[in-house]
Parts: sequence; C-alpha cells; structure tokens
Amino acid sequence: MNARASGSQLAAPCSASSSARSNAETGSDWRSAALLCVLAAAVGASPARASATAAQGDSLGLRVAPGARVLKVFRTRHELRIDDSGMIHGDLPYVSDGTAGWISCSQRVEFLDEYVKVADGRALEFTRQIRDCTINGKANVTRTNGQVLTETAPGASPLRRYKVRFTWVERLSDWTRCYVEWDGDENWLDSLSGDFELTGLLPTTPVASGASWSVSPQALRAVMAPGGNHKITPQTDKLFGRLVEIGVAGDFADALGPELLGAVTATYRGRKQIRVGEGEAAKSLEVAEVEYELNLASSSDRKLLYITAMPEGERREPARVDAVQLDFTFLGRATLRWDIAAGRAHSFELKGNEAFVTTVSKTLFDGRGTLPMQQIGRYSGPLELEIEFSDGTNVTDAIEPPKRGGRAGGQKR
Repeated sequence: MNARASGSQLAAPCSASSSARSNAETGSDWRSAALLCVLAAAVGASPARASATAAQGDSLGLRVAPGARVLKVFRTRHELRIDDSGMIHGDLPYVSDGTAGWISCSQRVEFLDEYVKVADGRALEFTRQIRDCTINGKANVTRTNGQVLTETAPGASPLRRYKVRFTWVERLSDWTRCYVEWDGDENWLDSLSGDFELTGLLPTTPVASGASWSVSPQALRAVMAPGGNHKITPQTDKLFGRLVEIGVAGDFADALGPELLGAVTATYRGRKQIRVGEGEAAKSLEVAEVEYELNLASSSDRKLLYITAMPEGERREPARVDAVQLDFTFLGRATLRWDIAAGRAHSFELKGNEAFVTTVSKTLFDGRGTLPMQQIGRYSGPLELEIEFSDGTNVTDAIEPPKRGGRAGGQKR
C-alpha cells in the first residue's frame, strides 16, 4: 500500500520509517535602585521587565516521547431549532412555509495514536487507529397542516476500525498517509489530517497567568474536525440525511469552508490542580488552563454533494441546481487544560450558540422559459464539544477488523 499526500502525487512504501524534519540593570546604590523601581512602575513594563516576566512564565508545548500512546475521544452535540424555511421565486418576496421543529445530532470520534517521532514540539510520525467515527441525528418536523414528521440519520465513516500511518514531509508541508495492517480505498485517505494535538491553540512563547493573545481561527479547524474529513455518510436516503451530510448539525469537516474567519482571544489562567478519576483511584493532576472567547464564521459550497445525494423525485424535477451555500456562525467560549507532566493536552471543552443557513439556488424550466428560485433554511441552537486525552498504554488495539465489501471493506495486508 502506498502512502499519499493530498495534491502532491507523493508515494512511498508504508513500511518506510524515514520522515522529513521540521525543525535588569541596577544602580550603584540603593537610591538609584529605588529610582529605577519608581520609573518602571510609572511607565509600565520595560523590555527588561517583559523579558523577565516571559522567563518566569510557563512554556506550553507537545513533549510526548516516542512510543507514547494517547487515547483521544471527541464528542459533539447539536440541538438546533428550525427557525424558518421558505422560498424566493424570481423577483417575488420571500415566503415562509411555516415549517418548525428541532434537530438533535451527536458525533463521536475515537483515536488511539502511537507516536514514532516527535521533534520541535510537533509529531513527525505516528500511527492512528480510528476506533470510532459515527454520527446519530434525529429530526422532529411540524408542518403548517399539523403533520409531524420524525426522521433519523445514523452515519459512520468507512475508515472506522482502520489504522493509518502519518509521516510529516516538510518540503510539502503535508502528511503522507498509508494503511497499516488492513488495506482500504486510497481515496479515503486524501482528506485526512494528522494534526490533533491542539498545539495551534497554545502560545508560541512562555506566558504568565493573566496574559492574553490572539489565536488564528484556522487553528479551530483541527479542533472541530478532528483528523480531517473521514467521509461520514448518513445511512439513509431521506432528506434529513442529506441535510446532515451537507453539514447542518453534522460533521464540521463538511460544514466548514476553505476559510474559517472570525476572532479568537486566549487568556492564560495559570496552573491548577484537578482531580482525575473516581473514588479511591482518583489522583491529583497539575494542568495549565487556557480560556478562549470565540467568534467564528464560515461559508462553504455544497453543490456537488447536494446533487450526488439528491433523491430520485427531485432528480425528475424540471430544474437545474446552480449553487448550494452553507453559512455557519458560532459565538461562545472554550477551555483547554494542558497536562504539564505528560506534555500534551488533557481536555478541551467548548460551549456556545451556533447557526446554519442553507441556500439552494435553482433554475426552473416550465417549457416557456426559466425562473430563478431559492430555497432557504435557517437553524440555530446550542453547541457542546468536548475532547478527552488520556494515557493509552493499556488500551488494546485489537478491535474488530473493518467489514469486507461495500464502502467499509478492506483486505488484510
């Protein structure tokens, strides 16, 4: 099985182990010393004082040792209200169809990562067992005539139960990816990403408690879409399944567009002692805590998937799909706890309010001419996201192999 790097045409044997490398002054007596202290207090922190503060701050980064195994469990829960749904025909004003209801959807992803090479605060080579990657959604929809519809949308990734080796190639700024133990479809590997250590949320220099800095919104992509796009597909041909697959209350790997915009402000809250475990087995753990204020926005084109998943009845309509746009916004807070002793993340929690707007633009044909039309849906509600990192030394990687045949099939190497 050959490794792959997206868009690079790079191929290398999976067994290859090589990878690219990234890589106060004082006065002569007590009077002059006192004067310097007064001046420093009057004008604020001088460069020398700032340097001293930085030296006394905490330096946070990835410091796991080769051979370390980390179990990573990601969970999200969406509770969306159907705010509105309606159409615009030609130059006529928007008309709501009166649809109401709720959408509830949860996602679970579980990785067992084993590090092979780590340098300069980042993983350069590791294996990842994708132990779980599923979505479960339910919609309760009420029509204007009082009819109540209930639909479910369970979904799973075809990569579930596979093990993938990731190797960082510096000259390509990308990962090579290849299967371990079981072979699968190489196209499934194209959209995977190795980054899931949350290091993009950390400060690049030592920080003291109370310090604040800006984080690139793009760093949240690795948090909200762990490991990239695992091609989770709802196992239903209902319209609700397509809505989830497009990205509404579904996988953020589908919902987030090429650019994740907005503002993210981080504030370091210092070191804290927390209790881990339950009962007599509970122990004290020292963590560094960082809080975030987030304001995110994204827009993505979902036309190709919309057409691919189009029900047969809609395919027979005398219409052409011109565009399918998904807009996403989020406003909320998050907390990262970094395990000081282990040199890795311990947990991440995010809470806030999200909103989705879908706009399907079509051209209708009636035999006499054409008419532009837009279908618009608006959804909003609370979002909860949590990630747990734990020692995977005693976690067995002997799980049921991928199912043979179909989308989730595989063959033993």
